[in-house]
Amino acid sequence: MPTYIKKILFVLVLFNLFTACTDDYVYYKNYTIDNEQWAVASPLNFILNVTDTITNHDIGFTIRYNDNYEFQQIYFFIYTNLPNGKEVIDTVSCDLFQPDGKAFGKGGRIRELNVIYGTLTFPLQGKYTMKVKHAMRVDTLTGINSIGLFIAPKRKDDSIKSEQ
Repeated sequence: MPTYIKKILFVLVLFNLFTACTDDYVYYKNYTIDNEQWAVASPLNFILNVTDTITNHDIGFTIRYNDNYEFQQIYFFIYTNLPNGKEVIDTVSCDLFQPDGKAFGKGGRIRELNVIYGTLTFPLQGKYTMKVKHAMRVDTLTGINSIGLFIAPKRKDDSIKSEQ
């Protein structure tokens, strides 16, 4: 097969992957962690403007990590400020490695894991601010490449699952 055809096919496959991955999200933001060192003093801020208070949504994280991560799971504290000024605090736990040390998710040196941690219907229209910080018992986590937050309409067939 000529090289130019391979290049065209490669570009088409990439385009398809990027458009397929983002079509269902009503919100997606990803933060790259500098030097794969996430300090507890460096929370990630996600700001979304909500207009839909009827649809059920899946909410979750995309976690990219590598073998330098020294724990089996990761815990997050999520501080959500609602449009009416109230704050809701939640704790989330995500398993990154199996007990035998095998990583969950997809990838090579950097693994990617999508984890849905809940389903919700937004109670109010307006601006929501979610501050996410790790809740591990160390000040700085090594081996975390990036953290993303996604929100997607809940599928009726319940086919969105954690990739564990």
